[in-house]
Amino acid sequence: MNLRALRSLVAIQDSKSFVEAAQRLKINQSAISMQIKALEEELQVALFDRSVRPPVMTPTAIAIARSAREILELLEGIRETAENADALTGRLMLGCIPTATIGFLPNVLQAINRRYPGIHMRVQSALSEPLVEGVQDGTLDAAIVTEPAKLPAGLRSEIIMRERLALISAFDAGTPPTVEAILDANFIRFNRHAGVGRIIGRFLASRRIEPDEFMELDSIEAIIEMVERGIGIAIVPERPLESYRQRVAIRPLEGADAQRNVSLVFHETNANVPLLEAVLALFRQASGQG
Repeated sequence: MNLRALRSLVAIQDSKSFVEAAQRLKINQSAISMQIKALEEELQVALFDRSVRPPVMTPTAIAIARSAREILELLEGIRETAENADALTGRLMLGCIPTATIGFLPNVLQAINRRYPGIHMRVQSALSEPLVEGVQDGTLDAAIVTEPAKLPAGLRSEIIMRERLALISAFDAGTPPTVEAILDANFIRFNRHAGVGRIIGRFLASRRIEPDEFMELDSIEAIIEMVERGIGIAIVPERPLESYRQRVAIRPLEGADAQRNVSLVFHETNANVPLLEAVLALFRQASGQG
């Protein structure tokens, strides 16, 4: 359906005249007449009673003009949103899992400050489960989490990045050990209550590996320091290791069960969804998967 014809129909209704409608739209009267004729043919309905002079809109035309007006207003809103994308403003309360605060989150916050200086972020760190609860009860606008298997009703999850797990060991241990070597080493376990900790647990179970769990920590920095000093080996998410490649030996793990989805979770009815959509695009861009 031709938008110009709908725009002409609305203009005629507002001005009560083909001539004035043409002047308002800055086109000639014959063009408006042709557009209306084409619209009548497409809809196979008479829009004007031409038995009187000047022609008057039929009841059907009045109803169509009402719908056309709504369509044109929606399109104008879309255009304004696109034109004012850089002017998005508002406050967002964001939750973030600790492993995403290393490297990834600082890069995203810098990008948000450059692209959308009117968006003001407050960030708090916690494990995935309490962060999802915070989004559900409204204390958080959104949260970066290890994607849960199931979300409460009304919450929306958008994948930001897919991230491999990696086995890390001390440099002086020589070649990074294989997964099977975990059986003969002190294993430093990532907090089993964290989302990634559960994924690591499932990965080990799928390989029928029951490590000697020497230590369990919820700080990736603490785990890396223990590994660097030769106290044990560990499995952690790969991306936060970028800053530590000169400190520990890294062996990325392969397989669908050796990765996690990091997602942005937010409520579908949150008033800040337009801001969250803009921020989501930057999250994906920063992860290299946008």
